[in-house]
Formats: sequence, structure tokens, C-alpha cells
Amino acid sequence: MRDLTNSNVIQFNKNGMNYLQFRILNDLGIKHAYSLKTEGINFRHSGGDLVTERNSYKRLCDAVGLDVSNVTKPKQKHTNKIKRVDKVYLPEEIGEIDGLITNKQNLVLATTNADCIYCMIEKIMLLLMFILVGKVHIKELLKMQLMK
Repeated sequence: MRDLTNSNVIQFNKNGMNYLQFRILNDLGIKHAYSLKTEGINFRHSGGDLVTERNSYKRLCDAVGLDVSNVTKPKQKHTNKIKRVDKVYLPEEIGEIDGLITNKQNLVLATTNADCIYCMIEKIMLLLMFILVGKVHIKELLKMQLMK
């Protein structure tokens, strides 16, 4: 795989886990990852392989320095629904939501994008949604959240 590092992102490979981090989020002190294709990693529950899915979350969280027990991930259906969360939810508890937002520190918010790339982020007064809401870009979303 060619290195995707550029002026906006940095590519990492820690313990065999390939992922990107956005420089703007690093500059704000936000722990986050956008996973890349990695052998043995599958963030989608398919075919009943819960062990692989759980191990995939653990490997990415360990690489980034996040606590896997704090992960909340919705059942995504490609809607425009966003839910504010204040605790860890199981997918069955949170329902069909495509975006998460929180003001609680240490929550790890996750989505699985349409192209099967996993994304997570953790920070007080911040959001997770890389399936962008309308035409709003991550930089604009960050500015809106940080101004609150």
C-alpha cells in the first residue's frame, strides 16, 4: 500500500493496524482514526463473525490509545439522522442512526462508512460523522462544535 501521508493526513501502521489521522484533529488534541484496509480486520458484523469484529475494534483502539469498552456504534442506514449520546450504547439500543455527537469526554464514537472504512473519534464537545451531513465538511463541523 502506498503511503497516503500529505498536508492533511498522516498514515500510520501500528501493530499491523493501518489507519489515517487528520492533522487538524491532532492539532486539537483529538484522538481519532480512520482505518484503512488491513488483513484480518472487519468492522462490519457479517456472517456471525462477532469475534473478528470485536478484535478489530480492540486492535484499532489499542493502536490509537482509546478504550474499546467506551465505543458506541449505531446501526447505519444511510439516513440524515444524528443522535446526541451521553453514554455507551450497543447498536441495538441506539437504532438506525448515521451520525453521533457528544459533549462527554472518553466516549468513543464510531461509524462504518459505505465503503467499509471504519472511523472513530473521542473528545469533549465534538462529533463523529465522516458520512458528511449534507455538504458540510469536517473542518466546518469542528468550527461549529468548538464555538458552542
